[in-house]
Amino acid sequence: MATLNEAEAARVDASEQLRQMGAHAVSVEDEQPDEAAPVAPADAVDIAGPGTGEHEAAESARPKRKQRSYVVVAYFDHDPPDELPEQIEVQTGKRKRIVPLKARQSPRFRPESLGVEEAE
Repeated sequence: MATLNEAEAARVDASEQLRQMGAHAVSVEDEQPDEAAPVAPADAVDIAGPGTGEHEAAESARPKRKQRSYVVVAYFDHDPPDELPEQIEVQTGKRKRIVPLKARQSPRFRPESLGVEEAE
């Protein structure tokens, strides 16, 4: 799971390498739910055992807030190269973090005025 700042740092560090591999755009996006780590079902049992007070029971019944996670996405005109890494390592302070890298195939943006002849 990567924070927005970690994903932005990874995008900046890896963008030139990704462009050399053929990426025409590199962005940071929210990690999609199907890409995120699995979440325990609501009826999962806590292996630590039942709580001793009413406050603890109310706390465990309340769903926990999901933290947002971000990924770096590289867009290619064609299939992404096989040597594309699955993750980018970034140094934030004294810590090293791993940021997921996703590849998507998408045509390069072209303004409508280019290549379109005006009808007279």
